[in-house]
Amino acid sequence: MGIFDTAMKMEKAGEKFYRTLADNTDNEELKRLLNLIADEEVRHFKTFEALQISNKDLGAFNTSKKDLGPLNKAVGSISSCLFTGQECEPFTEAQKMEQATIEFYRNKLAEIDDPQGQKILKYIIEEETHHMKTFAQLARQKK
Repeated sequence: MGIFDTAMKMEKAGEKFYRTLADNTDNEELKRLLNLIADEEVRHFKTFEALQISNKDLGAFNTSKKDLGPLNKAVGSISSCLFTGQECEPFTEAQKMEQATIEFYRNKLAEIDDPQGQKILKYIIEEETHHMKTFAQLARQKK
């Protein structure tokens, strides 16, 4: 299985994980945040799918710094919510999943020959890092 096949499976699993968490919460702000992150995982999947298809033009992929406003706003809107013990477990699990994804992508970066592909993967690593930090923040809301 190639790098992009594995990456696509990881992104698909991430989307499913976040959608399931969103479906199982009554907190509307948290639901919105989880769905935003799931949407980003879908975009990552589509990016890897495009990288896998050699004749697909990736020059149009935007790797400029992303506006994190919607994600930061969603996190801010639930910062007043207090999560305790068992409520924090999904956030801790999400952190671990994001960390594993980041490590996989960093390890595979050298295997990509195409400079544009490397640039895109670095961009996705940055986004996954932001996801991980978001969940770390949520997990620390209340101990």
